[in-house]
Amino acid sequence: MVEIFIKNNIEAIVHCGDWVSPFTLEYFDSICEDLRVPIHSVFGNNEGDVKRIIERNAKLENPIHFTSTQTLELQFDDRKIIVYHGQDKTITNAIIKSQIYDVFLPDILIYQKI
Repeated sequence: MVEIFIKNNIEAIVHCGDWVSPFTLEYFDSICEDLRVPIHSVFGNNEGDVKRIIERNAKLENPIHFTSTQTLELQFDDRKIIVYHGQDKTITNAIIKSQIYDVFLPDILIYQKI
């Protein structure tokens, strides 16, 4: 995976949540050490110990930029991106219908016809 990222000269990594364990951060940091790009993420609904995740994140070589909400807005070049970690179909549909964003990254794709 990392080789593909390096080959394609990525500018950032966006993670859609569910880090589950504080140890996951250290593993992710170790496999991404050659990339040295910003990592942006939301928390999911499956984080066992958020306090320890935050503590361990502060010690990483390349700390992850977490948001404190279920959504994360980013902009790369002229592309507006939103990450949403949640299963509320109303919010998912509202994000899609708004047409504010060029890219929508949900944690899982649950949709209904709109």
